[in-house]
Amino acid sequence: YKHYVFENPLTPVEYDSNGVVISMNSYVHPDSADLAPADWSFQDSGMKMQHLKRQTSYYVAKLDLTSQLSNSHQTQAGIELRLYDLNLEEFNIRSLDETQEFQPMIPERSSINNNMFQNKPVEFSAYVQDKMEYQDMVVNLGIRFDYFDPDGRVYADPLDPNIYSPYSADHRYKNAGADSDELIEYTLAEKEAFWWKKASKKYSISPRFGIAYPITDRGIIHFSYGHFFQIPSFRELYGGEGLNADIQVGQTQGNTAFLPNADLDPQKTVMYEIGLQQQLSTDIHMDATLFYRDIRDWVGSSVVQPTYIKSIFYTKFINKDYSNVRGITLSMNKRYSSFFEGSLDYTYMIAEGTASNPQDEYNDRLSDRAPRIQIIPLGWDQRHTLNGHISFGAPTWRLSLLGRFWTGSPYTPSFAVGEVSGSSAFSGLRENSARKPNIFTFDLRLFKQFNFAGLQYSIFINVYNLLDSRGQTNVYTDTGSADYTLSIRNASDNPKRVGLLSDNAIQTAWYIEPRQIHAGISVGF
Repeated sequence: YKHYVFENPLTPVEYDSNGVVISMNSYVHPDSADLAPADWSFQDSGMKMQHLKRQTSYYVAKLDLTSQLSNSHQTQAGIELRLYDLNLEEFNIRSLDETQEFQPMIPERSSINNNMFQNKPVEFSAYVQDKMEYQDMVVNLGIRFDYFDPDGRVYADPLDPNIYSPYSADHRYKNAGADSDELIEYTLAEKEAFWWKKASKKYSISPRFGIAYPITDRGIIHFSYGHFFQIPSFRELYGGEGLNADIQVGQTQGNTAFLPNADLDPQKTVMYEIGLQQQLSTDIHMDATLFYRDIRDWVGSSVVQPTYIKSIFYTKFINKDYSNVRGITLSMNKRYSSFFEGSLDYTYMIAEGTASNPQDEYNDRLSDRAPRIQIIPLGWDQRHTLNGHISFGAPTWRLSLLGRFWTGSPYTPSFAVGEVSGSSAFSGLRENSARKPNIFTFDLRLFKQFNFAGLQYSIFINVYNLLDSRGQTNVYTDTGSADYTLSIRNASDNPKRVGLLSDNAIQTAWYIEPRQIHAGISVGF
């Protein structure tokens, strides 16, 4: 993945005799980046100064074996090895000399504006499972082993988070305490030897159990229980894309630095399911399943980490947050017969936890909001989901209609709501107390097959968002709508504004995709 305006960040800027930029293939002064001439206006100058190159590759070796040991036992076993190679280079272009006409410069490696990492993490997993089939029940019993070597590093001394400019004299000088004219500084290579310690290797043993028990000749009760192991994202482990990949804290950052953490533990989920499968007729069956997921060691924000300099703090990712997901799924399916088939499924789900985003607590602290002390609906708490499809046709043609309905996810409104927290009452924002609008869409699919001149042809038409509905996936928090915000009422007329005031308030990315029609033909030999 590459993200930049010009591939060569050091292309010189050309100026005319009046100091006006005349070249169109180089970066401009960062002071003009992302500028808008007025409030609620489109930008009329500048460009992104970020230069990002990220490459992720991996090799996979996998082996699965299945053996029918007896009439009652089918055993499966397998292993998988993944060898990753992760590379990231990210910097923000700066001015070579602020006293002269702008020429681009790549910041020094010691700068917080220049990040790089190269890591080769390793994942390994192995499992064994036995499916035991008896006259009255079917039992699945298994166990899985997961191993992860992050190939990362963390501070040996968390109080000194800048190897390029150490805060402790003992980490800067070989003879700390000597007279100033006799001090001998460590070289960067010498500091590398004692600055870091390797992140620990992680492993987990996860049991799995499932049972299905027939209660009638057409009905089965099923239950499952399992532990699941999830490695944090590479961004949370190594940084990049807004996080300092060099895990250093600059002296000008105060308490705003946020760092990755290569020593994060895997997130652990314990899942329970119990349900009923019932055959209603020869071609119709239904399923009702209750589920519960308990998620621990979710990645969140640490408390403020002190350093040897009292005015400088930092925050990092740690395993601290918690969530649980519970609900019920009801489904009904009709197999193809009498020229049609169909399905309908409904899910009611509650997703609650301590934070929707790993950086929520950090953002709260920067915004001077009160610490979160209770479980809240998570940002992806979608209470009601309904999906259905019906298809008509024969072997050479098919017409299908697919419908989807889901309720809006929570958001925090930007108006005050009185709350009582502990022994004190305050007026503030009740987090995730409002809901975005519901969304309802239909898709239509049609295909027809025919033979001509010894070839097989297939014509298809797919219409996505058939009714061209304007479902809103995000909203202004003061109105609960993506169409308008009350804040534009205070915007004054400004002749420098680019575009109409109403146009600037429209957020096209906050709506689902409009109607799309795809048509085509395929030829088979």
